[in-house]
Amino acid sequence: MAKRPFVLWLIWQNVETRQRYHVGNLSSLNGEYTFSYELSGKRRTLFDAIKDGYKPHLAFRDINKVYKSDRLFDAFARRLPDKRRPDFHELLQSFGLSKDYTDMDLLRATGGRLATDPYEFVSPIFKYNDHFDFDFYIAG
Repeated sequence: MAKRPFVLWLIWQNVETRQRYHVGNLSSLNGEYTFSYELSGKRRTLFDAIKDGYKPHLAFRDINKVYKSDRLFDAFARRLPDKRRPDFHELLQSFGLSKDYTDMDLLRATGGRLATDPYEFVSPIFKYNDHFDFDFYIAG
């Protein structure tokens, strides 16, 4: 069975209406990161978000482009907790992450939320035939 990419959905929330939209997809496979906007979804995707006031991220202005990198894009890497924090190892433990975590693991666990913007990352739920496949984090 082929290895599937590690995928996170980029969610944008309109601060006035509080509606959430799946605007993009960040994936990682074999050391390559890709980001693309969600152009084909059925509900609350990029085009719905644009109608509700969304403007493409400054680092990813072309909505038709598939962005590729051999490391996590700076626009998303800045959303990770600083490894120099004195409590960084305790933070990893609180999220149930081992020392060999990846940036995508940490982004999934924290959601990449910042107080300065309405973005967050979530793990999607995949459906294969009659089965669901998803990852989730339980706090506590």
